[in-house]
Amino acid sequence: MRRLAALLSALLLGGAARAGESAPQPRFGPEALRAAVESHVRERSAGGVFGLAGPKAGERLELEFVRVGVVGAEGLWHVHAPGRKSEGRGWWACAFFHTRGAPPQQLWDVDFHIVDRGGKLEIDDALLHRERRLVDSKWAWSASLLRRERVGR
Repeated sequence: MRRLAALLSALLLGGAARAGESAPQPRFGPEALRAAVESHVRERSAGGVFGLAGPKAGERLELEFVRVGVVGAEGLWHVHAPGRKSEGRGWWACAFFHTRGAPPQQLWDVDFHIVDRGGKLEIDDALLHRERRLVDSKWAWSASLLRRERVGR
């Protein structure tokens, strides 16, 4: 699974240069982008818990970081999130989190928008993209965007 994610990341980032002038230049590789997300999560975690707005109004999720899955150029992110509009600046990284105290199979897919600010990678947005939940005795991903949280600027 990690090999597939790495291959998809390489394809997405490599294709950015061919996608047109609005696509970001492949100045940063997948590892630098992954490290930026992991650093952001560590800096904003308290006691190993990353807080993020939940899908219900006023709800705050207590999440434990699992891993960064896929990293891609923003202009090509529609491969991972069909229908998502993007401005062609920056990158997206899909990270997986576990709900503290829940079964290990219950995961959240959180998408982080990464931007280059003067040569430094920073996280601009966090999008609670999908939830993996138990449906008819099987773990399945929900299909809708749940909540957006501005984290930068």
